[in-house]
Amino acid sequence: MLSRLSFRLQLITGCVLVLIATVVPLFIYDVMSEGRKQRHELARFSAHETESLARIVSIPMWDFNDPFLTDMMQSLSEYEEIESAELTDAAGEVLASYTRQPMRAQTAYDVVVERDVIYTEIQNPEVLGTLRIAFSGAPLAKQIKDTALARSGLFVALLLFTSLAIYWALEKLLSPIDRLVESIQKIGTGCLDDDIRDVGRADEIGKVAQALDQLRQSERAMQELRAEQDQHKLQERHRLALALESTEDGVLVLDENDALVLQNDRAVRFFGAFDKGVGIDPALIFSSGSDDGSPNTGSDFTTKVERSGRTYDLRIRMDPIWDEDGRQIGRVVLASDITEQVRQKRRADYLAKHDALTGLPNRRALEAALEDVGSKPVALLFGDLDRFKTINDTMGHATGDALLRHVGDRMRKLVGPDDLPVRLGGDEFALLVHGSDCRTRIEFLGDTLIEAFSVPIQVDDLLLQTSFSLGFACAPDDTENAKDLIQLADLALYQAKNTGRGRICPFEKSLQTDVARRQVIREALSDALNAGQGPNPVYQKQTDAVTGEIRGFEALARWRQKDGTSVSPGEFIPIAEESGLIESVTRRILVESCNLAHDLAHSGFPGRISVNASPILFDGTITSLVAESLDKTGCTPDQLEIEITEQVVLSNRIVATQEIEALRRMGVSVALDDFGMGYSSLSYLQRFPVDKVKIDRAFVVEIARSEETRAIVRAIVDLSGALGMSVTAEGAETEDERRWLTECGVETIQGYVDGTPISEAELRKEFVTGFELLATAKTQGAA
Repeated sequence: MLSRLSFRLQLITGCVLVLIATVVPLFIYDVMSEGRKQRHELARFSAHETESLARIVSIPMWDFNDPFLTDMMQSLSEYEEIESAELTDAAGEVLASYTRQPMRAQTAYDVVVERDVIYTEIQNPEVLGTLRIAFSGAPLAKQIKDTALARSGLFVALLLFTSLAIYWALEKLLSPIDRLVESIQKIGTGCLDDDIRDVGRADEIGKVAQALDQLRQSERAMQELRAEQDQHKLQERHRLALALESTEDGVLVLDENDALVLQNDRAVRFFGAFDKGVGIDPALIFSSGSDDGSPNTGSDFTTKVERSGRTYDLRIRMDPIWDEDGRQIGRVVLASDITEQVRQKRRADYLAKHDALTGLPNRRALEAALEDVGSKPVALLFGDLDRFKTINDTMGHATGDALLRHVGDRMRKLVGPDDLPVRLGGDEFALLVHGSDCRTRIEFLGDTLIEAFSVPIQVDDLLLQTSFSLGFACAPDDTENAKDLIQLADLALYQAKNTGRGRICPFEKSLQTDVARRQVIREALSDALNAGQGPNPVYQKQTDAVTGEIRGFEALARWRQKDGTSVSPGEFIPIAEESGLIESVTRRILVESCNLAHDLAHSGFPGRISVNASPILFDGTITSLVAESLDKTGCTPDQLEIEITEQVVLSNRIVATQEIEALRRMGVSVALDDFGMGYSSLSYLQRFPVDKVKIDRAFVVEIARSEETRAIVRAIVDLSGALGMSVTAEGAETEDERRWLTECGVETIQGYVDGTPISEAELRKEFVTGFELLATAKTQGAA
């Protein structure tokens, strides 16, 4: 408001000053002109009067009439303009004079006129004297002053009128301008609801008002649009804020100078709070480096940070932010908390390289350690607990596990900080020793272990008697390749167990021939399988214990090399399992057996052909192999039986049980082979989802001369029958064994008592035709 009034006053004052600057000079000029005019009139009047009076007084002077001259001088008092007068003769003597009483003050307008008195009535005019008259300018000054005052009043009146006129005119002009300015100010402050006045005027003000009203309407539309956009932006910002706070990642947004733009709470938790606009050096934030201690480089790495007494494992990703012109205007830092993943990974790495029962490193850790040995001298000791299976079977698994933990604790306390004690699995342990004196130390540690376990061991409330059989090998004495130490130490352990338990044996070069033979067999087996000449099945009959009728056949893998020499299954099957060739061997046996089973079924044979499956295949492989073989040959599942050993279930009970159930769902029968040996007990039968139990030959050999053995066989038969399982005794070689097995309730027997295993060709020649004839006879008899 003040600025508007100030502008208005300035405008009015300017106009008035312009008016004054124009009128005042005119006023001064007019007054001065009037003064000059009056002065001129006074000069003319004074000159005329003096000239007239000089002519009048010339006659009395000629006549020397002094009284008349005196009267004449006194008569000048009638003239207000005359202040004084003096008449002198030719000699300068004053003849008569006049002076106004009292004298008036002199002014700038006073005029003194002097004229000679000349007598002109004679032929030669004569100067008689001089007349000097002083005319007063006071009346003229008063007249000029009165004129100036009169015109000053007129000037002031004119000035006031003109000022009022200017003010009125400016008010008429500025009021709508003020309204327009007010409207502009309201528009500028965002107040767009008031209408614009003077829109209906037809002059320039109206045009401006119309334009301003259009601007108001446009701005209101833009304001509504901006309000919608602002609301949308607020919603988006709210969503973004919620997203940033709900994410599990810490988020830092930096500008092009690495100054902080924003960070969420998770980033504050990881790195602490930073002030906005403050530069951040990511290298300092993540200065702790990666997990392996190397500096952090690149845009994706892991690091550790410590905050409030807690250590975080973080995965950091830094990505640039580009504008639409392709310029980098900042970057975003994402910090993912992988503390739990790192912990789980470390736990998984630990579990992958450590035994869950004893806490010792496992075979994988041993193999990794041997990889890192290089050419350094090391010694590897393999150990096996003697009579552990007996303890485990008689005392239970809990006692066996406690014994294994005791062994692990004893080994940890015995070895040095640079030695590696290992549990290989089951009751097998190993010890890796480094250093130039490794051979001496490994012998000492071996003797110490043997001595420690030569006396009964207190486990819980039991005293257990066991011992250690040990074998060791050294590098580079026995081999230059440390990785071969596992085979050499295993050979030395095998030698220790064969030559007497509870002793330690070093590796000897003579044992190397066995390693070489295993390598030759491995290569020959691989070549044979690749050439389609690998192991082939032979078939052993399974007959009814009472009638002798054939119930089925077991496929037994046999391998005759190209040179005609045979390799026993006990030799090439473990090599196939170690080298990964067991899958190819099993596939070959399965396909040939399924082909034969299919043909036998078409010949009327109602039985099955059994195929042994290695425990190694019970990782999902055996099910796919069986399905593949059935599909390839057209054999139905009820014509096939898969034989497994207890090691299948004991190695990984959950996975093995799932595999067995999958086979049975397919319709394939599953038999538990070699029952009664190893870890088995009668209580296991209810845990194994099998269809048949095959009693091990160790019981068959003793059945004729041991009442205890016959009692065990009867118990197996009774329990199997109660669980819906059939029983087959394997390894029967005499009629006496057949008789006792039949008496104990065994349904089916398998062994040399019914003949040796025969090839597929012999089986087809001897039995297929017979099965066909038998099937025909049964059909005719039924008719």
